[in-house]
Amino acid sequence: LPWWRGLGCASLRGPTRLAGLESTAVVDANAEFGSVVKTSLGGIRLILSAEVDCFELNEAGKSQYVELKTSRVLEEQRQNFSFERYKLLKFWIQSFLGGVACVRVGFRDDEGKLVKVQNFKTLEIPRLVRGKRGMWEPQVCIDFTARVLRELVDRVGEGECWQVDYGPPFQSLVVSRKPSSVASGRDSGEA
Repeated sequence: LPWWRGLGCASLRGPTRLAGLESTAVVDANAEFGSVVKTSLGGIRLILSAEVDCFELNEAGKSQYVELKTSRVLEEQRQNFSFERYKLLKFWIQSFLGGVACVRVGFRDDEGKLVKVQNFKTLEIPRLVRGKRGMWEPQVCIDFTARVLRELVDRVGEGECWQVDYGPPFQSLVVSRKPSSVASGRDSGEA
C-alpha cells in the first residue's frame, strides 16, 4: 500500500471514504521531500532543487516521486480548457524539471470534498493537449527557458545577483540586477 493514500484521504475535511480508501489520519501539509536533479537545458548544465510531496513504488519496485495537486472538479468545457491550458502546463513543467514521474490530482467540489483522483504521468501530459487550439507546446516552453538561461549566463558575472520577473500581463520578462548586498546575503541597512 503506497504511503500517500493516507495523505490523499486525510486532506479531506474529516474522516472519509472514497473508492475503498478510508482514513482519519492527520496530515502535515508542510511535509515534503527535497529533490536535487542534475540536468541540462539548451546546452546549459543545471543543478535544480525541487520540493516534492511524496513517493511510491513503481511497477519495477523502484521509488518514484509523486506530486500531489488539487483542482476543482471539471464540469464545463471552459473549465476543462482552463485546466489543460494553465494547470497542466504548471504541473508538467514543475514535475518535468524536478524529475517527478507522476502528478496525482485530487478533484474537489465547491465544499472541498474530494470526488475524484486522477493520475497523470509527467511525460504524457503534453500529449493530452497536443494539437488542441489555444494550448501550449512543450518544446516552445523548453526553448523559451533555454533562451532565458542563455541570456542570464551571458549577462551575469561572478558574485552578482539578478532577478527575473514574469508578471502580468505575462508578455515580457524583466531582468534586473540586484544590489551587491542582496547577492552576498547582507542586509542593505548594515553599515
